[in-house]
Amino acid sequence: MPNIKAFVRSASPDKLAHVRFRIYDGDTDLYYKSPVVLYPRQFDNKRGTLRRNSDASPQQREEALRQLEETASRLQTVFAKHRPSTSAELVRLMDTGSLNAEASVSAYFEEYGRQMDLSENRVRGYRASGRLFAKFEQEQGRTYRFADVDAAVLQDFYKFMVSQHSNNYTVTVMKRLRAVFNFAIKRGLTENYPFRSWTMPQEVYGTPQYLTIEERDYLYTFDLSAHPAMEVQRDIFIFQCLTGLRVGNLLQLTPANIVGNYLEYIPAKTLKNRGDVVRVPLHRTAREIIGRYKNTPGGKLLPFISSQRYNDYIHEIMQAAGLCRMVSVIDPSTGKEEKRRLCDIASSHMARRTFIGNLYKKVKDPNIIASMSGHIEGSKAFARYRQIDDDIKQSVIDLI
Repeated sequence: MPNIKAFVRSASPDKLAHVRFRIYDGDTDLYYKSPVVLYPRQFDNKRGTLRRNSDASPQQREEALRQLEETASRLQTVFAKHRPSTSAELVRLMDTGSLNAEASVSAYFEEYGRQMDLSENRVRGYRASGRLFAKFEQEQGRTYRFADVDAAVLQDFYKFMVSQHSNNYTVTVMKRLRAVFNFAIKRGLTENYPFRSWTMPQEVYGTPQYLTIEERDYLYTFDLSAHPAMEVQRDIFIFQCLTGLRVGNLLQLTPANIVGNYLEYIPAKTLKNRGDVVRVPLHRTAREIIGRYKNTPGGKLLPFISSQRYNDYIHEIMQAAGLCRMVSVIDPSTGKEEKRRLCDIASSHMARRTFIGNLYKKVKDPNIIASMSGHIEGSKAFARYRQIDDDIKQSVIDLI
């Protein structure tokens, strides 16, 4: 049985690096780069695993250990079955050896996410989409290979999806399926491309709704002293409104992310593709909130709870403060406009919209705002935040 050991090699302990594996048995000495990315300071090369006292969150640590164990197991299997003689051959077998044109399309979703070195959140999304395609296969009473899928099958899958999920989520899953087909074609697994004769539906988004600056400031000063738990989560929500963080990044913040009067972080969503550091100047209220919770247990910047409970609190806080004006939104299931109370549609993502929307009303320069929100240049998602509202229209009219 060969020896397999994980290690991290990097010139800087503060620069993200892939965990690599060495596999050797006396005659053979091979290397493989795993999809696991972390800071070298978080890894113990001597023991070949994560340090027990690393600054990784429990969730990050658990997921990294799972991936490392899975990679080591696959290396063991591939080496025993194929006995590769070079590292290049090992990489080829690891990255394509489990694929074949006869397998079900559903089996390729996670494979695509793993081989394309996507973030773990995106891999989970592809994994979930694969399960949905497998469920579709079960309902159809058959397994679909790449060669079996044509425009009619795509339409059947679309109808299956949209009968149970929103139009926008359905389109997301269809786009993932399209990416899997492109992946299979590039790997020589098929020449069939059914999307050539099937028109991809479009997502439908309503006008982004967010708090005005006056509403944000009113919420921050609203008396919640009788409800201490709500008061804490209100402060975190306001901090998010002033920094534009995605909730995933908000959860991971530590005091080390505060550099002088700036918040510095790498957006988790684009970590694998870009790794750019986002710097956001701290608003005086954001600095005040940080000072209020400077002794948060666990080394966290703020006393954040679970994402779901955080969203529940946001609904309760907004309702308690009376921020319940009626707004127009698109029903995700029907795609039709409906009227809802602001407090009922509030979520952690509304804080991000509040940050971007109010900045855009003041500055109207997408490049400046995107540099602080973590959006890539030309992002379609960012374009949706740039609400052309009555104030902007009036400012244009005033020019003439």
